[in-house]
Amino acid sequence: MQVHIPAPPLRFRLVGSWRPVLLNELDSATLISEFVASVVGKRDIDATVRARMRHDLTDAIAAARSRDAQAMFIATEIMPGLPMPVTLTVYSPPDMRMSPAVGTSPAAVMTALRASFEHIDMAHLDTARPSAIAGSEIVRLHHVDDHDLPEQEGLHTRTLTADYWYTVPQSKQLVIATFSTPLGDIPNVMLDYFDALVAASYWDHL
Repeated sequence: MQVHIPAPPLRFRLVGSWRPVLLNELDSATLISEFVASVVGKRDIDATVRARMRHDLTDAIAAARSRDAQAMFIATEIMPGLPMPVTLTVYSPPDMRMSPAVGTSPAAVMTALRASFEHIDMAHLDTARPSAIAGSEIVRLHHVDDHDLPEQEGLHTRTLTADYWYTVPQSKQLVIATFSTPLGDIPNVMLDYFDALVAASYWDHL
């Protein structure tokens, strides 16, 4: 599956079963529950999966609305029979640019971004991992958070969130791709999967 994210034209090659999430159609807990049930199914055996996905998707939607999200997608499995719930949200806030004094080369923009992270004592900076694609430098920050699920007593979830900060080619602009999954008990496996999706992403005009 290929997904086009307009303005800026960043594309992702999303392997597996992915569905677009339309934020204006998921503006209540009931609608989110119905969406998750339509994706996962209604079998009793999947109740825990549904609860964790509802929690993760609710948080992701709240973040998307507050951060000028361009698009959101949710995956249920990476291949038939191998479930793997993942949310991908792409942000490109219009005011997310480096200062006029910074050049437009990927290296210059990334250097300024990393310096700003240090200046503001950015959370999770100790997890920073650099990478690159044609036209962009990228830095990944990630964290794992534990949450109780009040709807099911004694059940909790560990959510892994990974933010990939892209420099936009020939500009001072930045784009963030955020991956989130309730499979935080296997962070290294999931980060390898996210890294592979990011490594395969590309800018349409390059």
